[in-house]
Amino acid sequence: MSNYRVAFFGHRPHQAEPDCPLYFAPHDTDVERVVNERAYRVREPVLRLQLLNRQSNGYRWQACILIPRFERATSFSVENSTIYSRVPVSAIKEGGNSFPVTVQQATYVIITFEPDEPPERIMVEGFASVTLFRLSSHLCSRLEGRAPLIAGEAYVVIHPAATNLAPPSGLVTAQPLLSTDGWSGFAFVLPASPTKDVVKWVAAKLDRRITERDFSASILAPADAYRLDDGAWMVTVPTPAITMAFAFGADHAPLQH
Repeated sequence: MSNYRVAFFGHRPHQAEPDCPLYFAPHDTDVERVVNERAYRVREPVLRLQLLNRQSNGYRWQACILIPRFERATSFSVENSTIYSRVPVSAIKEGGNSFPVTVQQATYVIITFEPDEPPERIMVEGFASVTLFRLSSHLCSRLEGRAPLIAGEAYVVIHPAATNLAPPSGLVTAQPLLSTDGWSGFAFVLPASPTKDVVKWVAAKLDRRITERDFSASILAPADAYRLDDGAWMVTVPTPAITMAFAFGADHAPLQH
């Protein structure tokens, strides 16, 4: 008899953790709920940016830490946050909760507490001299590392108020952000076909390069499908067929499937 075990059957019944990549939900499980929760669950604390209401001279904004529902910890605290006491993990929703924090270059510290275990410190990198976020109607996610900017996409730049990184008038569509605790910024949209001046400004002021989107997809039917802020598409009602449009590169017409 072969000792080979297919990964799909790598667990005994009812012994798989729901977050395990080999997890297979029992037949009586709400599979749609499990898939949705697993797909968009926050795994680690991350820095986010939230745009608030617009004023006459710019947008109000705040930095926040998105906290996941920790698996073992029962409570946690966030240093330099508006929350001054421990927060029970049971209060965190599946997609995570955001907690406003002060804007700082220093590392953010989240302390988790678990029964009979010493507290654990989790570090989240603070703001740099130039910090970029993907523009979103909810929470703007930070561009990590040296990720390039994508032509046609919108971004938010946060920088010390003493520096001037704003684009020259008319170069790109941009909106200012109000200064907060010595920090300022702006939101802007890269044109689908950036000019040499745009490329030069992004390289000189933001220290990034621009790349074209190699691939994009959208759902044409069912009509109630919608796109999340992170680019994922959601179909709310089970349907026997989905019509999608694919675009490859900047010079190719969309293909339907």
